Amino acid sequence: RHSRSAPSSADPRCGDAPLMLVEERKKCYEARDAYFACLDDNGARRTVRSLRKAYERACPASWVKHFDAKRDEEIKLRKLLETRETKHGAKEE
Repeated sequence: RHSRSAPSSADPRCGDAPLMLVEERKKCYEARDAYFACLDDNGARRTVRSLRKAYERACPASWVKHFDAKRDEEIKLRKLLETRETKHGAKEE
């Protein structure tokens, strides 16, 4: 399960979601986690599209944008660290 934070309702980026109920946030997080897990597992294109639509329906647009950007940043960081480890490991051998 992905541990990602959502922008708070006080965050100015959340103009379209001032007060989400606990149940709505839970549905959003679950939809996000299912979608990202499917992407991570290289799921079938149809499944990915279906989960993306569910994610976009369950979460405010500003949250989707935030979560997508955060995931992209995490992927870039992970790749950078893997590259550094590979290069560093090769130098030690």
